[in-house]
Amino acid sequence: MPLSQARDRPGTTIRYDRPWPAASTTGTIDASWTRTATSTPGGPSRVDVPGLVAELENLLRRANGDLWSRPPFDTVAPDLRRVADIAFAGDGEPTTPPEFSAAARAAREARDRLAPGVPLRLLTNATLLHKDRVRAALAELDAAVCA
Repeated sequence: MPLSQARDRPGTTIRYDRPWPAASTTGTIDASWTRTATSTPGGPSRVDVPGLVAELENLLRRANGDLWSRPPFDTVAPDLRRVADIAFAGDGEPTTPPEFSAAARAAREARDRLAPGVPLRLLTNATLLHKDRVRAALAELDAAVCA
């Protein structure tokens, strides 16, 4: 379901299901929006990079605009109303899709336009860090956390 059709839910993190980035916030936000129903067995999911950008931009605009005026987000303390980071993470290895480099670059560009200073992160099991395309994408990110 696209972010624009998702319902707001209380908790701590706004995230996309693999391989989409997650923008996590502080406070009491927990809105889980699934961009793809499930990953495709037998291979990596394909990333609709323009769709990713549109949804990420919508989320960042809402976080800088009306998101905090709508229930239940209006109960978040004013000093906690911010996007803490944008992360590639999820149900599996987010570097698997062949579009990962383009997605990382597009997410950085959207972040730079709408949320400068918000860290762009990768949560990875590091199994594909030996691939040139993955190493190249790391230059677009502010941090990589291997787990």
